[in-house]
Amino acid sequence: MGWSREGLRAMAELRAYLSSGGKISLKHLKQEPKKSYSLEKAMALKVSNTFTRTREQLNNVPILSKGKVIPMFKCLKDMHNGTSNL
Repeated sequence: MGWSREGLRAMAELRAYLSSGGKISLKHLKQEPKKSYSLEKAMALKVSNTFTRTREQLNNVPILSKGKVIPMFKCLKDMHNGTSNL
């Protein structure tokens, strides 16, 4: 019998709550789960799309597509990769 990721996460949260001194009652178990996960998922998707669009704009630099290695190419390539070798 296997565990789902959601079940493992719920058990881990329950163990952490109990070890912190929390008390579990029947009303806790019958409570509806919070819907904040879908909001976090939507926010993560929005950030991912923004990051992808930004990388696509950086890929449209002609000097980077030609591949000719000059000092400006190295500088722009480092900016594109998010590194800095100054």
